[in-house]
Amino acid sequence: YEAAAEWYRKAADQGLANAQSNLGVLYEHGRGVPKNESTAVEWYHKAARLGYAGAQFNLGWMYNQGEGVVRDVDRAIELFEHAAQQGDAEAHNNLGVLYLNAGRLYEAASEFEWARKLMPGHPDPRLNLSCCQERARASNPRLQPALSLARAGRLRRKRVQRHLHYSSRGGDDDGRQRREHGRLPRLARARKQHR
Repeated sequence: YEAAAEWYRKAADQGLANAQSNLGVLYEHGRGVPKNESTAVEWYHKAARLGYAGAQFNLGWMYNQGEGVVRDVDRAIELFEHAAQQGDAEAHNNLGVLYLNAGRLYEAASEFEWARKLMPGHPDPRLNLSCCQERARASNPRLQPALSLARAGRLRRKRVQRHLHYSSRGGDDDGRQRREHGRLPRLARARKQHR
């Protein structure tokens, strides 16, 4: 990894976003360089400012976890949104988890659905979508038929949005609901490193 770190640094110093992000990954995990999460965050910031989705995802992860920076979920959401707009599947999934934790059920379901389509066969978006549906059902049992029809494509998006918005405002405490159903939404833990 030492040679990779040297080459990544040369390319990163010339402004190559991919190299800046990869150098951040090396610093975050201590591969070929001393482990330093603050330095990793600096490199992710540089690449994220250039619009690099992998760096936006990694930086969002760091802000959400409070690694190398003070934990800031709003900033994490912003970064995951930027990465998701570029088609990053894990960013869609993580954004859905953060929306779900904030009680924004419609937005969470939408993000999980995007992640499911972009990561066919991956279990996290499917499990998270079911957590979202369970939370909606727990907050409003009358909502389940609407969710079933929406999954089958028979109910218009605006109507589902109205039901989910209503149920998310009238639900119980998030922590209690998660314990009741025994499932916690899962964040994608993949680190974006491109060769």
